[in-house]
Amino acid sequence: GTANIYFILAAIILLGMLGTVIFTREPAPPKNIPPFRWDEFWRGLIDPLRYLNFRWVFITRFLVTMGQFTVQTFILFYFTDVVHDFHLFGADFVKDAATAAFYFTVTLLLGALFSTLIAGALSDKYGRKIMVYISGGLQALVAAVLIFTSNFNLAVIMGVIFGIGYGAYQSVDWALASDVLPSMDDYAKDMGVWHIAFTAPQIIATPLAGFLLDNFQIFGKANGLPTLGYTVIFSLTAIYFFLGTYFVHKIKGVR
Repeated sequence: GTANIYFILAAIILLGMLGTVIFTREPAPPKNIPPFRWDEFWRGLIDPLRYLNFRWVFITRFLVTMGQFTVQTFILFYFTDVVHDFHLFGADFVKDAATAAFYFTVTLLLGALFSTLIAGALSDKYGRKIMVYISGGLQALVAAVLIFTSNFNLAVIMGVIFGIGYGAYQSVDWALASDVLPSMDDYAKDMGVWHIAFTAPQIIATPLAGFLLDNFQIFGKANGLPTLGYTVIFSLTAIYFFLGTYFVHKIKGVR
């Protein structure tokens, strides 16, 4: 049942926390810790963004995350409203949109698992930027393909490709951000500022895409375009990925 699923999730989170607390060894904290001051706290959130390279890493991460959460949030609705034949390579074990979204997600995670394991090592050898270009380009490709297809087989294949891009981006972008930190004295705080580019889009992407989807679906159905809303949000998603990938070239001093 649903309650058991949440118990399992809680147990996984608890085990992860215990693993960190028990097995992670930190250096001893400094003896003289200065008192907390609100003015320094707020200034510390703004100061890293004054460094051009850090600012571009923040912007590119923000844009790509907007695209990722638009796809992941609305893929179920896409299968519900756009894809009507759920035969997976001739098999009929997929019965509805919810199950179809599950298989898309599974293929996404399998692709991400594969690329996460190798993308970091490849970025050490060939550079961070090339891996970000490839991973961002793959995710943009998937968004573009979903604009034009209602074929379930192709959508599942796109799930694999999206997962490859997603996993590679997640691993390499952390390394890229680490390479451009303004000050090693404040690296934990600066990484926290950069991580806002991952959390804030989760708040923005869904309501924005939902608003566009609802209104363009209404307009499209009234004008013989029953999937216009999905065309709009996946076009927007492709733009997110393209810009988030393109602006990586603005980051200097990192190969």
